[in-house]
Amino acid sequence: MQRWHSHTSTHRLFFYWLSFKLKKASVFFALAFLVLCAPITQAQDTANNDTRYHRAAKFGNMLVQNKTQVLIDDKAFTFAPAARIYSDRQRLIRPSSLLGEKVAVAYIVDRHNDINQVWVLTPEEVQFISKKK
Repeated sequence: MQRWHSHTSTHRLFFYWLSFKLKKASVFFALAFLVLCAPITQAQDTANNDTRYHRAAKFGNMLVQNKTQVLIDDKAFTFAPAARIYSDRQRLIRPSSLLGEKVAVAYIVDRHNDINQVWVLTPEEVQFISKKK
């Protein structure tokens, strides 16, 4: 009886040891995978997106009239409920901070013809865009 008990405990210890080693190995391989994949994804991001605004963005001069209404190149638009406005330093800003100012922007319009995303352009970006046209 004792012999059977010691045999069972030996098996238990072995399986505890094995599960510990497998957990340790799986963590190691997961970290190694992430480290190896990180440069690939960064290279794809920089290759596909060399600007901070979306490829499909349109460009214009925006004048915010109130919290929901905006004029872009004298065309009236409404901000979408989840609209985001990024400053020239990539920070989210509120429409009220641009109230009455005319700024150069890149913007995306959703399927309801509402402004979905806006990027306030830096002077360098404005020059770059005007050279492309």
